[in-house]
Amino acid sequence: MIHCRYLTAFDKPRNQLEDSLYALMGDLDAVYESIQFNPLSSHFELEAIANQSFEFTLTVHWPDDGTLPTLIIFDVELATPVEPYKLNEALALPAEVYFPPLTLVYNSFGRERSLRLFPRVLDLENAVRELIIAVMLKRFGSNWWQTVIVSNQLNRVGNTTAEDSLQQEAESKLHDSLPMHPLYYMDLKVLREIMEQVDELVEAQIHRASPPPPNPSRAQRRRWEEALTAQLPFASILENYDRVSIAAKISEVRELRNRLMHGRYLTENNEQIIEVICEQIHRFLVLPGHVGNFNDRILRNH
Repeated sequence: MIHCRYLTAFDKPRNQLEDSLYALMGDLDAVYESIQFNPLSSHFELEAIANQSFEFTLTVHWPDDGTLPTLIIFDVELATPVEPYKLNEALALPAEVYFPPLTLVYNSFGRERSLRLFPRVLDLENAVRELIIAVMLKRFGSNWWQTVIVSNQLNRVGNTTAEDSLQQEAESKLHDSLPMHPLYYMDLKVLREIMEQVDELVEAQIHRASPPPPNPSRAQRRRWEEALTAQLPFASILENYDRVSIAAKISEVRELRNRLMHGRYLTENNEQIIEVICEQIHRFLVLPGHVGNFNDRILRNH
Protein backbone atom coordinates (compact mmCIF):
# COMPACT_ATOMS: atom_id res chain seq x y z
CA MET A 1 0.00 0.00 0.00
CA ILE A 2 1.36 3.42 -1.01
CA HIS A 3 0.74 6.27 1.46
CA CYS A 4 0.98 9.97 0.54
CA ARG A 5 0.20 13.26 2.22
CA TYR A 6 -0.38 16.78 0.91
CA LEU A 7 -0.92 19.94 2.97
CA THR A 8 -2.52 23.28 2.22
CA ALA A 9 -4.32 26.09 4.02
CA PHE A 10 -7.80 27.53 3.47
CA ASP A 11 -8.60 31.05 4.68
CA LYS A 12 -12.35 31.08 4.10
CA PRO A 13 -15.21 29.95 6.39
CA ARG A 14 -16.07 26.30 6.90
CA ASN A 15 -19.12 26.33 4.63
CA GLN A 16 -16.97 27.52 1.71
CA LEU A 17 -14.36 24.89 2.57
CA GLU A 18 -16.97 22.16 2.41
CA ASP A 19 -18.40 23.51 -0.86
CA SER A 20 -14.89 23.53 -2.37
CA LEU A 21 -14.28 19.96 -1.27
CA TYR A 22 -17.54 18.69 -2.72
CA ALA A 23 -16.81 20.51 -5.98
CA LEU A 24 -13.36 18.92 -6.12
CA MET A 25 -14.87 15.48 -5.52
CA GLY A 26 -17.18 16.11 -8.46
CA ASP A 27 -14.24 17.02 -10.70
CA LEU A 28 -12.47 13.82 -9.63
CA ASP A 29 -15.58 11.70 -10.33
CA ALA A 30 -15.10 10.44 -6.79
CA VAL A 31 -17.43 8.30 -4.74
CA TYR A 32 -17.59 9.93 -1.33
CA GLU A 33 -19.52 10.23 1.91
CA SER A 34 -20.66 13.45 3.52
CA ILE A 35 -18.27 15.27 5.80
CA GLN A 36 -18.23 13.83 9.32
CA PHE A 37 -16.71 14.90 12.62
CA ASN A 38 -14.27 12.40 14.14
CA PRO A 39 -14.31 12.80 17.94
CA LEU A 40 -11.13 10.72 18.32
CA SER A 41 -9.02 13.14 16.31
CA SER A 42 -11.20 16.27 16.71
CA HIS A 43 -11.02 16.60 12.94
CA PHE A 44 -13.67 16.95 10.29
CA GLU A 45 -13.20 14.28 7.63
CA LEU A 46 -14.26 13.52 4.09
CA GLU A 47 -13.49 10.07 2.72
CA ALA A 48 -13.61 9.30 -1.00
CA ILE A 49 -12.51 6.86 -3.69
CA ALA A 50 -11.35 8.43 -6.94
CA ASN A 51 -10.30 6.89 -10.23
CA GLN A 52 -8.16 9.03 -12.52
CA SER A 53 -6.54 6.32 -14.73
CA PHE A 54 -5.68 4.68 -11.39
CA GLU A 55 -7.71 4.29 -8.25
CA PHE A 56 -6.84 5.93 -4.95
CA THR A 57 -8.48 6.42 -1.58
CA LEU A 58 -8.58 9.99 -0.32
CA THR A 59 -9.17 11.22 3.21
CA VAL A 60 -9.34 14.99 3.61
CA HIS A 61 -9.36 16.22 7.19
CA TRP A 62 -8.84 19.39 9.19
CA PRO A 63 -8.93 20.40 12.89
CA ASP A 64 -12.04 21.77 14.52
CA ASP A 65 -10.39 24.78 16.19
CA GLY A 66 -12.42 27.56 14.55
CA THR A 67 -9.36 29.59 13.53
CA LEU A 68 -8.29 30.78 10.10
CA PRO A 69 -6.44 29.84 8.06
CA THR A 70 -7.39 26.18 8.38
CA LEU A 71 -4.72 23.51 7.86
CA ILE A 72 -6.13 21.01 5.33
CA ILE A 73 -4.60 17.52 5.15
CA PHE A 74 -5.02 15.32 2.09
CA ASP A 75 -4.09 11.70 2.89
CA VAL A 76 -3.92 9.29 -0.05
CA GLU A 77 -3.67 5.50 -0.24
CA LEU A 78 -2.95 3.55 -3.41
CA ALA A 79 -2.99 -0.21 -3.81
CA THR A 80 -0.65 -0.11 -6.82
CA PRO A 81 2.61 1.83 -7.31
CA VAL A 82 2.13 5.19 -9.02
CA GLU A 83 4.87 7.69 -9.83
CA PRO A 84 4.56 10.81 -7.60
CA TYR A 85 4.20 13.13 -10.59
CA LYS A 86 1.18 11.13 -11.80
CA LEU A 87 -0.53 11.55 -8.44
CA ASN A 88 0.22 15.27 -8.59
CA GLU A 89 -1.50 15.39 -11.96
CA ALA A 90 -4.48 13.38 -10.69
CA LEU A 91 -5.02 15.24 -7.40
CA ALA A 92 -2.83 18.25 -6.70
CA LEU A 93 -3.40 20.01 -10.03
CA PRO A 94 -7.22 19.64 -10.03
CA ALA A 95 -7.30 20.80 -6.40
CA GLU A 96 -5.69 24.13 -7.36
CA VAL A 97 -9.03 25.20 -8.88
CA TYR A 98 -10.47 25.39 -5.35
CA PHE A 99 -7.49 25.52 -2.96
CA PRO A 100 -4.07 27.11 -2.68
CA PRO A 101 -1.34 24.80 -4.06
CA LEU A 102 -1.08 21.46 -2.31
CA THR A 103 2.38 20.74 -0.88
CA LEU A 104 3.59 17.15 -1.06
CA VAL A 105 5.21 16.22 2.28
CA TYR A 106 5.24 12.42 2.13
CA ASN A 107 5.09 9.74 -0.54
CA SER A 108 6.04 6.20 0.49
CA PHE A 109 6.71 5.18 -3.14
CA GLY A 110 9.19 8.03 -3.53
CA ARG A 111 10.64 7.22 -0.11
CA GLU A 112 11.26 3.59 -1.08
CA ARG A 113 13.14 4.75 -4.18
CA SER A 114 15.24 7.11 -2.06
CA LEU A 115 16.12 4.29 0.33
CA ARG A 116 17.22 2.14 -2.63
CA LEU A 117 19.37 4.87 -4.15
CA PHE A 118 20.96 6.38 -1.05
CA PRO A 119 23.51 3.58 -0.48
CA ARG A 120 24.41 3.52 -4.17
CA VAL A 121 25.13 7.25 -4.24
CA LEU A 122 27.04 6.98 -0.96
CA ASP A 123 29.21 4.19 -2.39
CA LEU A 124 29.73 6.13 -5.62
CA GLU A 125 30.96 9.22 -3.76
CA ASN A 126 33.30 7.26 -1.55
CA ALA A 127 34.64 5.26 -4.51
CA VAL A 128 35.64 8.59 -6.09
CA ARG A 129 37.30 9.69 -2.84
CA GLU A 130 39.16 6.37 -2.61
CA LEU A 131 40.34 6.80 -6.19
CA ILE A 132 41.70 10.28 -5.50
CA ILE A 133 43.50 9.19 -2.33
CA ALA A 134 45.02 6.11 -4.00
CA VAL A 135 46.15 7.98 -7.13
CA MET A 136 47.60 10.90 -5.18
CA LEU A 137 49.48 8.63 -2.76
CA LYS A 138 50.98 6.69 -5.65
CA ARG A 139 51.91 9.78 -7.66
CA PHE A 140 52.96 12.27 -4.98
CA GLY A 141 53.61 10.30 -1.81
CA SER A 142 52.16 10.40 1.69
CA ASN A 143 52.29 14.22 2.02
CA TRP A 144 50.26 14.81 -1.13
CA TRP A 145 47.52 16.78 0.59
CA GLN A 146 49.91 19.50 1.74
CA THR A 147 52.34 19.52 -1.17
CA VAL A 148 49.73 19.46 -3.96
CA ILE A 149 46.26 20.27 -2.65
CA VAL A 150 46.87 22.85 0.09
CA SER A 151 49.83 24.50 -1.68
CA ASN A 152 47.65 25.13 -4.73
CA GLN A 153 44.58 26.10 -2.65
CA LEU A 154 42.59 23.18 -4.00
CA ASN A 155 41.29 22.52 -0.48
CA ARG A 156 39.07 25.59 -0.54
CA VAL A 157 35.28 25.36 -0.75
CA GLY A 158 33.93 28.88 -1.17
CA ASN A 159 35.27 31.02 1.68
CA THR A 160 36.30 28.08 3.83
CA THR A 161 38.49 24.99 3.60
CA ALA A 162 37.97 21.30 4.10
CA GLU A 163 40.17 21.54 7.20
CA ASP A 164 37.86 24.21 8.65
CA SER A 165 34.89 21.86 8.29
CA LEU A 166 36.84 19.00 9.84
CA GLN A 167 37.86 21.15 12.81
CA GLN A 168 34.33 22.51 13.30
CA GLU A 169 33.00 18.96 13.46
CA ALA A 170 35.72 17.88 15.89
CA GLU A 171 34.96 20.81 18.21
CA SER A 172 31.21 20.17 18.32
CA LYS A 173 30.01 19.60 21.89
CA LEU A 174 26.76 17.99 20.70
CA HIS A 175 28.18 14.84 19.11
CA ASP A 176 31.39 12.88 19.09
CA SER A 177 33.01 12.33 15.71
CA LEU A 178 35.27 10.04 13.75
CA PRO A 179 37.94 12.27 12.17
CA MET A 180 38.37 11.45 8.50
CA HIS A 181 40.48 12.75 5.65
CA PRO A 182 39.63 16.32 4.54
CA LEU A 183 38.51 14.89 1.20
CA TYR A 184 35.40 13.57 2.98
CA TYR A 185 34.34 17.16 3.65
CA MET A 186 34.11 17.98 -0.07
CA ASP A 187 31.21 17.30 -2.42
CA LEU A 188 31.24 15.71 -5.85
CA LYS A 189 31.68 19.04 -7.64
CA VAL A 190 34.87 19.78 -5.71
CA LEU A 191 36.13 16.23 -6.09
CA ARG A 192 35.86 16.50 -9.86
CA GLU A 193 37.57 19.90 -9.79
CA ILE A 194 40.46 18.47 -7.77
CA MET A 195 41.01 15.70 -10.32
CA GLU A 196 40.88 18.13 -13.22
CA GLN A 197 43.16 20.71 -11.61
CA VAL A 198 45.73 18.12 -10.53
CA ASP A 199 45.83 16.91 -14.14
CA GLU A 200 46.29 20.52 -15.30
CA LEU A 201 49.23 20.99 -12.92
CA VAL A 202 50.88 17.80 -14.18
CA GLU A 203 50.14 18.69 -17.79
CA ALA A 204 51.88 22.06 -17.37
CA GLN A 205 54.95 20.26 -15.99
CA ILE A 206 54.97 17.84 -18.93
CA HIS A 207 54.67 20.71 -21.41
CA ARG A 208 57.70 22.39 -19.90
CA ALA A 209 59.75 19.19 -19.86
CA SER A 210 58.59 17.78 -23.19
CA PRO A 211 56.84 20.32 -25.43
CA PRO A 212 54.89 19.14 -28.46
CA PRO A 213 56.87 18.70 -31.69
CA PRO A 214 57.04 21.79 -33.93
CA ASN A 215 54.67 21.76 -36.88
CA PRO A 216 53.46 18.21 -36.26
CA SER A 217 51.30 16.26 -38.65
CA ARG A 218 47.83 15.33 -37.51
CA ALA A 219 49.00 11.80 -36.67
CA GLN A 220 52.03 13.10 -34.74
CA ARG A 221 49.83 15.51 -32.82
CA ARG A 222 47.40 12.71 -31.94
CA ARG A 223 50.20 10.42 -30.74
CA TRP A 224 51.67 13.22 -28.63
CA GLU A 225 48.29 13.97 -27.05
CA GLU A 226 47.71 10.26 -26.33
CA ALA A 227 51.14 10.03 -24.72
CA LEU A 228 50.35 13.15 -22.67
CA THR A 229 47.00 11.79 -21.46
CA ALA A 230 48.67 8.52 -20.45
CA GLN A 231 50.88 10.50 -18.04
CA LEU A 232 48.05 12.43 -16.38
CA PRO A 233 47.06 10.98 -12.98
CA PHE A 234 43.31 11.01 -13.50
CA ALA A 235 42.63 11.47 -17.22
CA SER A 236 44.64 8.31 -17.88
CA ILE A 237 42.04 6.44 -15.79
CA LEU A 238 38.81 8.36 -16.31
CA GLU A 239 38.73 9.12 -20.02
CA ASN A 240 37.96 7.15 -23.17
CA TYR A 241 36.40 4.02 -21.74
CA ASP A 242 34.02 3.12 -24.56
CA ARG A 243 33.65 6.88 -25.13
CA VAL A 244 32.38 7.25 -21.53
CA SER A 245 33.88 10.11 -19.54
CA ILE A 246 33.65 9.15 -15.88
CA ALA A 247 34.46 12.75 -14.90
CA ALA A 248 31.40 13.91 -16.85
CA LYS A 249 29.29 11.21 -15.21
CA ILE A 250 30.33 12.48 -11.77
CA SER A 251 28.91 15.89 -12.65
CA GLU A 252 25.76 14.31 -14.09
CA VAL A 253 25.00 12.41 -10.89
CA ARG A 254 25.79 15.36 -8.60
CA GLU A 255 22.47 17.14 -9.13
CA LEU A 256 20.52 13.94 -8.49
CA ARG A 257 22.63 13.29 -5.41
CA ASN A 258 21.72 16.72 -4.03
CA ARG A 259 18.01 16.15 -4.65
CA LEU A 260 18.22 12.81 -2.86
CA MET A 261 20.17 14.09 0.16
CA HIS A 262 17.72 16.97 0.68
CA GLY A 263 14.68 14.69 0.79
CA ARG A 264 13.35 15.43 -2.69
CA TYR A 265 11.82 12.45 -4.47
CA LEU A 266 13.46 11.19 -7.64
CA THR A 267 11.76 10.00 -10.80
CA GLU A 268 12.02 6.63 -12.52
CA ASN A 269 14.30 8.24 -15.12
CA ASN A 270 16.50 9.68 -12.36
CA GLU A 271 16.84 6.20 -10.85
CA GLN A 272 17.84 4.71 -14.19
CA ILE A 273 20.53 7.37 -14.67
CA ILE A 274 22.01 6.68 -11.22
CA GLU A 275 21.97 2.93 -11.86
CA VAL A 276 23.77 3.33 -15.21
CA ILE A 277 26.43 5.63 -13.76
CA CYS A 278 27.01 3.32 -10.78
CA GLU A 279 27.41 0.41 -13.17
CA GLN A 280 29.98 2.42 -15.13
CA ILE A 281 31.88 3.32 -11.96
CA HIS A 282 31.93 -0.38 -11.06
CA ARG A 283 33.12 -1.36 -14.54
CA PHE A 284 35.79 1.29 -15.00
CA LEU A 285 37.05 1.84 -11.45
CA VAL A 286 36.24 -1.27 -9.39
CA LEU A 287 36.84 -4.13 -11.83
CA PRO A 288 40.26 -2.84 -13.02
CA GLY A 289 41.31 -2.52 -9.37
CA HIS A 290 41.56 1.27 -9.11
CA VAL A 291 39.33 1.08 -6.00
CA GLY A 292 38.31 -1.79 -3.73
CA ASN A 293 35.92 -4.48 -4.92
CA PHE A 294 33.87 -5.03 -1.75
CA ASN A 295 30.87 -7.34 -1.73
CA ASP A 296 28.73 -4.77 0.11
CA ARG A 297 29.69 -1.87 -2.17
CA ILE A 298 26.40 -1.33 -3.99
CA LEU A 299 27.43 -0.06 -7.42
CA ARG A 300 25.74 -2.63 -9.61
CA ASN A 301 22.51 -4.60 -9.85
CA HIS A 302 23.00 -8.12 -8.58
